Amino acid sequence: MAELCFRIEAKITPKNKDRYGRTVADVECRGQDAGKAQVQAGLAWVYDRYSKGYETLYPLQDEARVVRRGLWSQQAVPPWEWRRK
Repeated sequence: MAELCFRIEAKITPKNKDRYGRTVADVECRGQDAGKAQVQAGLAWVYDRYSKGYETLYPLQDEARVVRRGLWSQQAVPPWEWRRK
């Protein structure tokens, strides 16, 4: 992500607010969707509960999982499960 966005002016497109009042937004750096880049690199999970409109992320996540890229290279616990415990 540092290669994609570090010291680069990002384009932020707000989508909505979460239950804590934080802005949920699409982030673009160097013409690339930073969220898609994170999922493809295995650096982020697609959270089913909030994935409406982002279905194109699932094939990227599946690919990262199959080749065991990033977090998929180990037995990682999804953040929402970790928080629940």
